[in-house]
Amino acid sequence: MHTVRRLAPTAALVASLLSSLGAAAADRYQVDPVHTFVLFRVQHLGLSYSYGRFTQVDGTFSVDEGDLAKSAVELTIRADSIATQDAKRDAHLNSPDFFNSKAFPVIRFVGKRFARGADGHLQVTGDLTLHGVTREITLPMDHVGEGKDPWGGYRSGYEGRVSLKRTDYGMDFMVGPVGETVELILAVEGIRQ
Repeated sequence: MHTVRRLAPTAALVASLLSSLGAAAADRYQVDPVHTFVLFRVQHLGLSYSYGRFTQVDGTFSVDEGDLAKSAVELTIRADSIATQDAKRDAHLNSPDFFNSKAFPVIRFVGKRFARGADGHLQVTGDLTLHGVTREITLPMDHVGEGKDPWGGYRSGYEGRVSLKRTDYGMDFMVGPVGETVELILAVEGIRQ
């Protein structure tokens, strides 16, 4: 009986420690806009692909591997930061024919659910708001790595790819000559806060 009394406080202490570890919040990362890329490709005339990127991306993320329900991500992309290496095309893409960036200046993704897929990918389901339309998408993400940087900070990086139909977001100008399906590559690097 004496042994049981000694073990009970020890078991309670261990349970308390494990509970506090599980309750600890995941590290929060601020997106490093210099090392974060939102790239896209879309078919041109059914003959080749045109590529581009958005140069202004901001946001935060945290991934709690112990409890994915505690994870979060919020990304904001300036629509008028589109860059395709052709100023005339960029201006057209910013016009009401495509992104209409004056009316819809921000593209936003907010994660709602996180799960680990059978293939090991992190499946991030959330709301993508583009061109004034919000739709739920699932973005498979790979954790590329994490560690200390040369400036005394700590960083973490993820990359994911997803295909979207631009017509789902009301962007139906020139479907045919310009592909309906747009492939996105999101490469995000964050600095721990």
